[in-house]
Amino acid sequence: MKVTYKREDHRSYLVILQDRKELTEEEDFSMTMLMRNPFAGLLRPEEKVFNGEISIYYDISGKQSLSVLYERKFFDGEALRKLLRDLKEVYKNLSGYLADTEGIILDPEYIFLDTNQGRFYFLYYPQTETEDRAGEFSEYLLDRIEDKDESAVMQAYEFYRLVK
Repeated sequence: MKVTYKREDHRSYLVILQDRKELTEEEDFSMTMLMRNPFAGLLRPEEKVFNGEISIYYDISGKQSLSVLYERKFFDGEALRKLLRDLKEVYKNLSGYLADTEGIILDPEYIFLDTNQGRFYFLYYPQTETEDRAGEFSEYLLDRIEDKDESAVMQAYEFYRLVK
């Protein structure tokens, strides 16, 4: 997955250069469905073609990635509760439409907080790799929680237990 960031017309975008040959028919269907029907909590993909190359643009204006937000600070119980609630809602919505939940990228670089709404948004891009993204993400959360916040510790360990 080749990712770049672009700024156009006062908007910020995360851009993935897409090779349609890399996607299975099912993955291509999932991307087309998401472009036509936005899902709450997912960054909405928009396909653009330039010089014969297909790129998927995700509008990240007004949003900060977890990796930037929590580079120097830690999750408290409330922030972690919101993150896990929003993640659960996205999984539930996708499952309800029989969409492949494996396309949710659980990487702090690609999870964004809308600073105005206080809502988390997740990047969806179908991939054929079956790496342990949920496990790695749970370990990231364990490393980034406020140790003195009992609620944060309990939630992070419960999430870790569920995905491991």
